[in-house]
Amino acid sequence: MSQELEYNKPWILQRADPYVYKHTDGTYYFTASIPAYDGIVLRHSDTLAGLKDAEKGIYGPGHNSFTEDEQGNPIMVYHARTEEKIEGNPLYNPNRHAMLMKLTWGEDGRPVFKY
Repeated sequence: MSQELEYNKPWILQRADPYVYKHTDGTYYFTASIPAYDGIVLRHSDTLAGLKDAEKGIYGPGHNSFTEDEQGNPIMVYHARTEEKIEGNPLYNPNRHAMLMKLTWGEDGRPVFKY
C-alpha cells in the first residue's frame, strides 16, 4: 500500500462501525465492530496509512464509536447488557442499553477500557 490514502477506497475491509481517533500524542487508533464476536478490533499506528497493517487486538463490547465530551476528553459510546446471565441465544435478546465510558490512557499509550 502506498503511503497515500485514496478517497472512498476502503483500506480495512469487512468491519462495521469504523472509527479513527487521533490521540493528543499524534497516534492514530482504529476501532470497528466485529459482529461475529460482538467485540471490537483495535489497531494503532503513527500514521493513518500504517493502520492497514498494524497489529490488532480484539476487545469487547462491540458496536461502539468514540466522541469527545464538552472538555475534549475522549468517550466511548457502546451498547451492552446489564444481565449477568442471558437465557437463550444472545443475538436475539433485544435488552441492550446505550452506555458511555470515559477513556483513560495507559503508560504504554494505549486506551484503557475500564467499566
